[in-house]
Amino acid sequence: MRNKICLVVLNYNDYVTTESFIKNIENYKSIDTAIVIDNKSNNDSFDKLKKYNRNNIFVYQSDHNGGYNYGNKFGLNEMIRLGEYKYFIISNPDVIFEEDTIIKMYNTLENNDKIGLIAPIMINRDKTKNYKSVWKIPNALNYILFSFKYLGFFSRKFMYYSKNELIKPGIKIVDCVAGSFYMMRTDAYMDAKPFDTNLFLYCEETVSGIQLRKAGWKVAVDRDITFLHDHSTSIDKTFNKFSQRKIMWKSRIYVLEKYFNLNLFEKWIVSRIKNYYELKF
Repeated sequence: MRNKICLVVLNYNDYVTTESFIKNIENYKSIDTAIVIDNKSNNDSFDKLKKYNRNNIFVYQSDHNGGYNYGNKFGLNEMIRLGEYKYFIISNPDVIFEEDTIIKMYNTLENNDKIGLIAPIMINRDKTKNYKSVWKIPNALNYILFSFKYLGFFSRKFMYYSKNELIKPGIKIVDCVAGSFYMMRTDAYMDAKPFDTNLFLYCEETVSGIQLRKAGWKVAVDRDITFLHDHSTSIDKTFNKFSQRKIMWKSRIYVLEKYFNLNLFEKWIVSRIKNYYELKF
């Protein structure tokens, strides 16, 4: 008898996308339980999704919209309450993947007990492979400069793995993977304690990479399997571009100040960014 897998997916104000996702995966035999969390939507999402609360699908609503990490942690707490699952999948509702992808990730974790998290390569809307869906844990200065259009050019070169590294077949150990779709070992989750709920949106994947490394777990990408991601469907429907950037910088500065040792110059840059976006902590 194989070990059990639970899937957690978040919804926020976009029940149409989430309904489509549920219909795509509800007959996957490799998923023992699917937990759908409505992250306290301010429309009728929860009422629309409750009809899927049947068989091995459980639909819950969080007590407030605390963002990506809070919603996922809320779902994982429900998973722990429901039973013992050796592995779990974190998924956005705006992704598409085959059941064989789940089986291959499961087999990788079963056969490599040092790997705590495994992800496929992301495919964009235009069907091209997104080789920027995996990256290295940056140093503080690279992490600050990363999001600037011109200053970030060289920092981005240092952060990303080369295409040549990612087109080869097989498993590759990496530092960080995109949070839109991956499988994690429950023991690794309990050890590393990811999903810092002080992060509302953005930067959570880099923090997870830092936390997993610190706890002694490896992160991997399987270059032989893929998933399709319709980027930021829910985010774009909720926040305009300036608001997204402001939230991103608030998250990034929080991560820099909590998880990195900043020198005086780096602290000065951070203070300038805080003033520009009028960020309050």
